[in-house]
Amino acid sequence: MLSALEQLKNKQLIWRGGEQLPLGDAFTSGYQALDDKLSGGLPSNSVIELKTENGIGELRLLMPSICAQQAQGLVVLITPPAQINAEFLQIAGLNLEQVLLLEITETKDALWCAEQSLKSGCCSTVILWHQQIEIHQARRLNLAAEKGHARLVLIRQSATSFFALPVALSMTLSPHRQGIKASIDKRRAGKTHQEFLLNMRTFWPDLTLPTYADNVVHLTQQHVVL
Repeated sequence: MLSALEQLKNKQLIWRGGEQLPLGDAFTSGYQALDDKLSGGLPSNSVIELKTENGIGELRLLMPSICAQQAQGLVVLITPPAQINAEFLQIAGLNLEQVLLLEITETKDALWCAEQSLKSGCCSTVILWHQQIEIHQARRLNLAAEKGHARLVLIRQSATSFFALPVALSMTLSPHRQGIKASIDKRRAGKTHQEFLLNMRTFWPDLTLPTYADNVVHLTQQHVVL
C-alpha cells in the first residue's frame, strides 16, 4: 500500500526545492530589455509571479504580450483589486469580446476558477490577483497551465511573499518615472537579475515623465513686483 507521501508525489502535488520543471516555449513580452534578460521572452504554459504594489503599471507591462496571444483564447481576469477600465484594455489593443472578468469573494473559489480556466484549453492568459497561496496550490496551477496550453500571471504584493513558489518566473516590480523597475528573483533553468528599467515610453508616452540629465539644475521661476 502506498504511503500518503507517495500518493501525493504520484499526483504531482509535491514540489521539491531542487526540482527542475520542464521548459516551455518563450514569447516576446513586448519590451526588449525584459526579453534580453529572459533570453527570448516570457515563459508559456506555466505560472508567472509578479510581486508588486497595485496600480504601478503591472497591467501595462503585460498588455503587449496579452494582445499578441489573445488569438489563442480568452483572457480571464480573476478578482482584480480595482475596477478594470474597459477603455484602457481596448486602447491597448485587446478585443473586449475575448475578455472574461470574474469577481469572486472566496479564496478557494478564486483558485478553483483559475485552475479550471487554465485546464479548459480555451484561454490564452489568466490573471489572478491573490495574496496567499501555498506551494501545492501553485504546483496544481502549473500543471493546469501545461495541460491547457495557457499561462497564469499571479499578482500579489511583495509583503505577502514569505517563500519561493514553484513558478517558471518570479519578478518584483517597483515604480519608475519612465515605467517600471523589475528584478528577476527566480527563473526556471536560468539566472536571476538585479533591478533594471523597463521603459514604457514607446507604448505609454503620456504616462511617463521625461528624462533629465544629471548635471542640469532646474530653477523655479520667481515673479518680482517692482
